[in-house]
Amino acid sequence: MSGSVDAQAVFKTDQGARRVAVVIRAGIPASHQGRGQGEPIYPDSVTDVAKLLRQEGVEVSYEHDRDQRKILSLNSAEVWIPVLAFVTDVGVNVPANIVATMIVNYFGGRSRAEKSVLHVEFEESTPDGSQRKFNASGPGALVLEAIDKFGRQEDV
Repeated sequence: MSGSVDAQAVFKTDQGARRVAVVIRAGIPASHQGRGQGEPIYPDSVTDVAKLLRQEGVEVSYEHDRDQRKILSLNSAEVWIPVLAFVTDVGVNVPANIVATMIVNYFGGRSRAEKSVLHVEFEESTPDGSQRKFNASGPGALVLEAIDKFGRQEDV
């Protein structure tokens, strides 16, 4: 992912509140499509993912305005989750838990998610400047396990 989200800027207007926010970035996980020069490309799962994140209480925004975003349908059994950049002041494991829950809800259950092929990329930043990044592609069961380990801050 290029650049990082300024957690201080995201939280400066609401001192004292505990929050989780995400910026959905252009790009296709496990690929360099849609990043940098040219049109900002987002995977076709982007709208559903944004809705599911909002249901989890996450403040969602996009790196680009709607009229600038190009949606790419990959027409595959594999699922590309949009590139997510979280900022939080509630704990570093929260974004990983939110991503895992969102994936399970996207598929309508853990069993279906585990049987899928996933491409997931996210980062988490806190107001103190700490930052961690996650990137995995493969069988859903292994990706969900890796997200869980990342959330517990274990080696993945």
